[in-house]
Amino acid sequence: MYPAGIAHNPTAPVAAVEEDLRFLDEQAERYLTSRAWERLCNATLHLNLKVGSWYEASAQAFAKGSMNVLFLFPGRRDLRALQQAGMGEPPAFTIFAELGGPGPEYSVITPEGWLLLERRDAQLLALAFVAITHLDASTTGPSEARGDLALPGGTRGRYRVWRAPADPDADQFIPVFGIARQDLYADGECTLTFLRLPWADYDALRQRARLSESKEPIRDLGDMIPVVALSTDVAREVAGRLHAAEPLGITLAEKGGVLGMILAGVQETYCLTDFVNEREQVQLWWHDVKASAYAVVVSDSVPDGMSDRWDPVSVEAVFEFGRQMSG
Repeated sequence: MYPAGIAHNPTAPVAAVEEDLRFLDEQAERYLTSRAWERLCNATLHLNLKVGSWYEASAQAFAKGSMNVLFLFPGRRDLRALQQAGMGEPPAFTIFAELGGPGPEYSVITPEGWLLLERRDAQLLALAFVAITHLDASTTGPSEARGDLALPGGTRGRYRVWRAPADPDADQFIPVFGIARQDLYADGECTLTFLRLPWADYDALRQRARLSESKEPIRDLGDMIPVVALSTDVAREVAGRLHAAEPLGITLAEKGGVLGMILAGVQETYCLTDFVNEREQVQLWWHDVKASAYAVVVSDSVPDGMSDRWDPVSVEAVFEFGRQMSG
């Protein structure tokens, strides 16, 4: 009955205008004032939203300190499922609202990176705020809420929202968001290199590592193993900081034309490096890697760049992420 998710019309994008954003700000303020985010925090909500056509979406709200954010995912999914699947970033067309600062900020992730909202994005997010506030408003704890809303531009929006089935392991989930620290290397220097190593070479590195961490160890499935090599003169200190951060995986973040590679963790989130001229090559590499198992290797030696073989003097740490899919 409904499409599988939010999908942009690539032939006719329409930027959100001042009227759309002002209306969106009003709905976000009502959502914050209601404190719906507090009572529904971390719960996954499923929504059907009508802006011209019907769309399926899922919403999750998170609060941590001054941070107050809402994710609106296309289709039926949540952050926990994405992280379990080894995805370090939300899927394309996820809409993100950050409400904890002096003013709300909104963006949408696309294959080209995080961008400003188009008009339909703003309308869908406004409907989501209204739907969540409506669901939370009744003291009887309704299983779902429905309604409609006059949107800017003369459009009539409609919504239906309900709680997703409870996940028995939800209390073990730790959402990854926040400000990425820039001090991973302190006063040291670092060279970051992308590699694909044959299994035998990779396994030899892992066995030599002073520290090796993985929730699901990488196995020999006949594939080349993607590796992000951090080569630094403060390798032991970097390995210790990453170990203390309890890293969960890599993601990319774009701001002001700079692409940051982020290693998100339970305790801390670190920026590994920034890219400007190489951003397209990095995005292509990450697109091929992010759905598979991969590793971050910390060493004091720099790969020569001429071969997939690498024999560093020492290996301080190997952190493995993602999930392998056998044939």
